[in-house]
Amino acid sequence: MWRYELSYYHVHINTKKTVRDIYELDLSKEDLLRNIVKPFSQGKQFMCGGSPVDPSDVKTIRINKTEQPSSVLIPQIRAERARSSVVVGVSNEYYVTKKGEEVTREFITSPPKKALVSSRMSRILKIISLIALGYGGVVVVGATYCFLFSLSFVEFARSNIPTLIIAGTTLSGILVGVFFRQERKSVAELKG
Repeated sequence: MWRYELSYYHVHINTKKTVRDIYELDLSKEDLLRNIVKPFSQGKQFMCGGSPVDPSDVKTIRINKTEQPSSVLIPQIRAERARSSVVVGVSNEYYVTKKGEEVTREFITSPPKKALVSSRMSRILKIISLIALGYGGVVVVGATYCFLFSLSFVEFARSNIPTLIIAGTTLSGILVGVFFRQERKSVAELKG
């Protein structure tokens, strides 16, 4: 006799920006694919546990499969935890995502594609804006100097073009250097 096997999928997401983990329990395979896996893989924002999630903000994602829904598992988890002498502030939902079979790699095989592109694009735009800020800062300083000493900015700029270029390049270099130092520090903190 043919028997229909019903599986329940549970998702546990840890994000880079929040301390609170996000859980989505009791998904069908179709709902998991449509509502979480597909948008995550495409780099699109999706809902999980009632919260909007940006794929570039996902630190870890874990998917597990159980043969029982969380409504059956949670009373079992509560009983197990009551017998245990260890008391921790971990939610029952966390324990649901540790039950059954871990199947993340069956669904998530690579980082979100658009998140990688947007992350690279974001870095490039930050560098360009820092360079513009460097040159803009030099222009503002030059304009202020002209205003204070009642000089024509156009005449001042013409006679000081090499100085303005060197000053703009130097200031831009300093700003970009600070940006990269901060970025390396952030990466080191995430690894550490």
